[in-house]
Amino acid sequence: MAEELLSPFAPPKANLEGVAVSADAPLANRGARLGAILLDGLIMLPALVPFGVGGYLARAAAVDGRPGAPGSGAMMAMGLGALLLLAVFIYQIYLLATRGQTLGKRWMKIRIVKLDGSNPGFVAAVLLRAGVNGIISGIPYLGGLYALIDALFIFRDDRRCVHDLIAGTRVIAVI
Repeated sequence: MAEELLSPFAPPKANLEGVAVSADAPLANRGARLGAILLDGLIMLPALVPFGVGGYLARAAAVDGRPGAPGSGAMMAMGLGALLLLAVFIYQIYLLATRGQTLGKRWMKIRIVKLDGSNPGFVAAVLLRAGVNGIISGIPYLGGLYALIDALFIFRDDRRCVHDLIAGTRVIAVI
């Protein structure tokens, strides 16, 4: 294998991470997009474990009849959980803003790009796609309907959901 890397006849290699892709790059399939969302959710699960432990310790302290706030073990566990969630959240935002990918998208070999094929950056990938979408989805009663409509838009020919339309982005397959 080392021989191949040193061969003068080997094709040139370049790191194209972050470089604009062709405007006609293949769209990501629906299954890959769903898989990426599920993987991103699974990534958050280990960070939630300390919250469960903290809740258990706080409940155990209450059942034992100890007055006052939950014990220090419960508070430490919940604080650790908060730090882990914050770290994962910040890292995912960093990846979205710089590469157009979360860990789940990277594993599923898909990427968010602007319509011209360039990197979406922080505003389009995070604020418009996730932030605006989250705010609208959080509206009581109407938010659930919006979330359903947003998800169903993936069945359009261009596979762009409402949050893609808001941000001016599309999701492509990384070859």
